[in-house]
Amino acid sequence: MFAMLRAALTGVFLAGLLAPLAAQTEIPISETALSEMPQVYEPAKADPAINPFRSPRFEGIKVESPFTIPSDPSLRPDVTALAGATPRVLPPIGSRPLISFPGIKYSLSTPPDPELAVGPRDVIQAVNLRIAFFNKFTGVQTFEQPLDTFFKVPGGGKYLSDPKLAFDPGAGRFYATLLEVRNATQESYLHLAVSKTSNPKDGWFLYRINVLFSQSGLKYWTDFPMLGFSKDGLVISGNAFPFTDGASFGSRILCIRKTQILTGAKAVLTFFNEPNSYGIQPAKHNEAALDRIYGVNVRFTTALQIYCFQNLGGVPKLTKLLEPPAPKPKVVVVPEMLAPKSAPSKNGRFLDAIDGRLTSCWFRAGRLYVAHGARISAADQRSQVRWYEINANAWPNNPEVTPTLIQRGAVSGGSGQAVFVPAISANRDGDISLLFTRSSPSIVADLMTASRKATDANGAMGAAVLRLSSNGTRFSNNTSSGSPARWGDYFGLVPDPIDGTTFWATAQVGNFVGSQPNEWLTTVFSFTVRPETKASQILFGITKAVGGSAFGNGLTVKLSDDVYHKVNAAGTPLKAGANYTFRVTGDRTRVSGLDFVVEYGGVAGGTVDFTILNRRTGLQEPIGTAPLLATDRKATLKFRGLYSDYFDAKGDVVFRGVATAPTFFTYRTDFATLVVYRV
Repeated sequence: MFAMLRAALTGVFLAGLLAPLAAQTEIPISETALSEMPQVYEPAKADPAINPFRSPRFEGIKVESPFTIPSDPSLRPDVTALAGATPRVLPPIGSRPLISFPGIKYSLSTPPDPELAVGPRDVIQAVNLRIAFFNKFTGVQTFEQPLDTFFKVPGGGKYLSDPKLAFDPGAGRFYATLLEVRNATQESYLHLAVSKTSNPKDGWFLYRINVLFSQSGLKYWTDFPMLGFSKDGLVISGNAFPFTDGASFGSRILCIRKTQILTGAKAVLTFFNEPNSYGIQPAKHNEAALDRIYGVNVRFTTALQIYCFQNLGGVPKLTKLLEPPAPKPKVVVVPEMLAPKSAPSKNGRFLDAIDGRLTSCWFRAGRLYVAHGARISAADQRSQVRWYEINANAWPNNPEVTPTLIQRGAVSGGSGQAVFVPAISANRDGDISLLFTRSSPSIVADLMTASRKATDANGAMGAAVLRLSSNGTRFSNNTSSGSPARWGDYFGLVPDPIDGTTFWATAQVGNFVGSQPNEWLTTVFSFTVRPETKASQILFGITKAVGGSAFGNGLTVKLSDDVYHKVNAAGTPLKAGANYTFRVTGDRTRVSGLDFVVEYGGVAGGTVDFTILNRRTGLQEPIGTAPLLATDRKATLKFRGLYSDYFDAKGDVVFRGVATAPTFFTYRTDFATLVVYRV
């Protein structure tokens, strides 16, 4: 849900009026309050998972002989529950395909507002009006539920929309928000969910916060809430509109102290009201110790306004760059921004390119990255994506040095094409990625990305990459440019909080199948900007895991030269196995994949099970199972996971192969190699 940004944005802002003098203004607190005590939600108990939560973290298996994933259904991905489709691999920017899987499908709401948050082991996705959890390494969906059930929204007669999500690496928590409006009774609420741990299946604290306010005899509700956080608190900004006829107000901003909400206590709330200012986007980030939240909006047609929220663990302070009619205003000047027109789509349809507001904001290492849609020019009415990188310059702690525009750029489509509804993010290397839609009279709607390395020329952006196209010949029945079909309103794009380099994205495409002209599908995928590198590392050590006498060691098992490590079977049932230890040096936070290569043999009629040691839990996790034969066979097991769980302090990682057969045998292994991928 959104209300269109008012056409009068205060007019064109003349660059000649912008004196170089640094200036700022502080906004006083308007209201403070305590929330009610939250409810508690336990998703694993209240709504059983689609799949068992434990699942192997493997990407796939390449074999030179018959090889299967584990036969136990609880140990393998079940793709039948995923929107009737198997996970797809999308073309990456880097050299190696990363994970991709179907997200939540059409929920009968339009637009879907797809959003995501990525934690150590899980991806959470939300749309209007459902929420789902996925295993980050397999794409297996482990939970899905309507948002009104998840948030325990009371009663009927309500309007719900605009879900937002974030993962806070400092607190190790997920946050989810949702707006609730009741027109008949003129009520406005914001729902906030805080996960109890970094595992979304461990339960959530649920807050329902009254965000209604009155002014000049009118009651105002809060629309289009946008979420940001610091180490001390949360900031949620929304656009305030009256229930009855009357002038729109501006922004309603809620600051929430984090100390209480992490433990499920009453939350300390502070409200700010910012008149005549819409679409203030608080910045998301992956920085654990960040002590402030920056916000940005399109405040003027040729300028961006910057806000800063500080002291969120105490009495919050809001500072903004000075604006007209101040005698010496200071804002971030950009080329004139004209709100985008409707985007043409195939078969005479039109899609809503939204209204020029900022659709995402990301903070990294003192820089702000923002993007929005705008017309290319007054003469060229097509929508393009504009992006900006802004240096915060330690403002407002140092008021003499205000934020400055470092670089800007634009992405436009080809002849007749419109690009719109962008999301932007930057990874720990300073590489920037954009996610957006492309359409034209011959294209229903394509999901696109574009990326640049931090070392690229200032303002340059890489070529757009097609990620997914819409199904069918059209989207919607809207054939008037003055009444376009709702699209977006926003997409999700964030860097992985663990490796800091991989980008995760979610967005919609059309899925016209005849029964629902506005039907959509969503996808979740990850990609890298820089190509992955790979290096082979030989065995560091080998030990008997199970069985009788062992022959050979890690020094001999390096090449496919029929020099084996052998273990005689023992016990009941008869088993023999070995641990393979590799030492991985270098920056292990950049590890993006492991390929374990082994040549093995034993006796016909047996099986061999391969596992990896999770040092956090102390458990062996299954990777794959294969038949055992008297002749040697070679297998490559491709593994993806949260590698801090599998490496010890020295960088040692341990794989295991245990063979089982009905008769006495000797299990032999050769060609033990580990291929390490890094981004």
